[in-house]
Amino acid sequence: MNKWLVGILILWSSALAWAQEPGFLTIQSHPAGASVYLDSVWIGYTPMPGLAVLPGKYHITLYPPASGLWNWNRQKISVTVHSGEDTTIQVNFSSYIWINSLPPGAFIRTDSQL
Repeated sequence: MNKWLVGILILWSSALAWAQEPGFLTIQSHPAGASVYLDSVWIGYTPMPGLAVLPGKYHITLYPPASGLWNWNRQKISVTVHSGEDTTIQVNFSSYIWINSLPPGAFIRTDSQL
C-alpha cells in the first residue's frame, strides 16, 4: 500500500477520533523535488498536494533538491492549518555555483565580464 495513502488514512482516523475535520497542506517548491520535513519528520518531496493534517501549528523545513550542501539553503516555515481549509506553501530556492580552482585565485568571466 502506498505510504502516502497509509499516512493519510492514519491522519484521517486520528481526526475522526477527535471529531475534528482535518485541514490540508499543499507544499510546492521551485525547483520541485525539495525534501520536506513536518515537525522534524521526513514526509516526502515536493510537490506535495493536499496532505491531510489535524488542525494546528506545524514547523516545516524544506531542503533544496540535489544541492550537495544539505543545510546551506534550507527554508524553515511555521504554518497554522485550520479545519477544512487548504493552506499552501510555496518556496523558491536560489541557485548557487561553487567554483574551486587549482592554483587558487582564478578569475571568472561571464559573458565577457570579469
